[in-house]
Amino acid sequence: MLPELLTSIPGPRSKTLAAELRAHESRNVTYVSPGFPVFWDRAHGVNVWDVDGNRFLDLTSGFGVASLGYTPEPIVHATLDQAARLYHAMGDVHPTAEKVALCRKLSQLTFEKWDLGPGKAILTNSGSEAVEAALKTAFLATKRRGVLAFTGGYHGLGYGALTVTGRSMFRDPFSAQLADFATFLPFPDCQHCPFGATAREPAACLPECLNTFLVQTENLLRKGDIGAILVEPVQGRGGEVVPPGWFLPLLRSLASQFGALLIFDEIYTGFHRTGRRFACDRWMSGPTSSAWARRSPADFPSPPAWAAKKSWTRRGPNRPAKRSTPARSWAIRWGAGWRWPHSRCSKPSRGASAWKSWELTWRKACAGSGPPQSAGAGRAA
Repeated sequence: MLPELLTSIPGPRSKTLAAELRAHESRNVTYVSPGFPVFWDRAHGVNVWDVDGNRFLDLTSGFGVASLGYTPEPIVHATLDQAARLYHAMGDVHPTAEKVALCRKLSQLTFEKWDLGPGKAILTNSGSEAVEAALKTAFLATKRRGVLAFTGGYHGLGYGALTVTGRSMFRDPFSAQLADFATFLPFPDCQHCPFGATAREPAACLPECLNTFLVQTENLLRKGDIGAILVEPVQGRGGEVVPPGWFLPLLRSLASQFGALLIFDEIYTGFHRTGRRFACDRWMSGPTSSAWARRSPADFPSPPAWAAKKSWTRRGPNRPAKRSTPARSWAIRWGAGWRWPHSRCSKPSRGASAWKSWELTWRKACAGSGPPQSAGAGRAA
């Protein structure tokens, strides 16, 4: 339905709630001003209603979470059914059948789809934890503490994920407490070229930029202390930055050459948000490791997860990695609990909603009504 405004925006009820929230919530969480925020009350399909009865069109899909629309009936029914049968389970002690199905589906959608064999999963609370699980795997597998990350990258606010986040506004207040294992290189943003070229589209990136980046990266990796390369295939919070076509394939090649794990943070881009199921598929670059921060394609918080190729999960303090073994691992974040090195999913209702939302997405894609497979990722207006 089209928007319908009954009051000024924000309405009187929103303004009252904003004042109360400011009085009781940390000022560092919700931005509050005389014209913001609007307090939501309910949502369905593409529409959101605020506490004053105004109806809006949500053109952001809930920051990409509600890509199937709000409160889709099959997902609501699956969630209610699961909650009525078993809302909480001891996921790493007494799992449910839904957990088995969910972990199997994760493997099928990723490593098996990429012809890399079966994957192993850890279900987590948040994207930060999924990223950190990938970083732990890289260290256990390579015994190298260093991580190559990129300026403008955002990977979460937990201290491990914050250490590899390339945004000073988040890092600087806590820099004295952060570890020093991250090294940052410029993310190739062709609209604001870090190598000095004039603004252009990624497809027109200059060879000089590629060569400059290659030299910088090779010089860093030759030192031998980088065990992981962590990157967003398309930067989200950094400004909808689409890299040139050479970027991800080059990282894949360099990671293999120098024995590092390649971690793709698909928090912002996973599940068709760039047209393909995963943004890395656009460049045909299989990750060594990959992290997802958005939830599954529905508006119910589904379990975040981490997964790795089977051979890599066998390595730990008593199982040193062989450098000749191909590096393949993958991390996802959606929304249930995890504890290293165990996998736990304490809320079966989250697993049920994730399973149903993936099933709906798959059916839409097969019917030709899903996200266009050839659509390109682009900079937001």
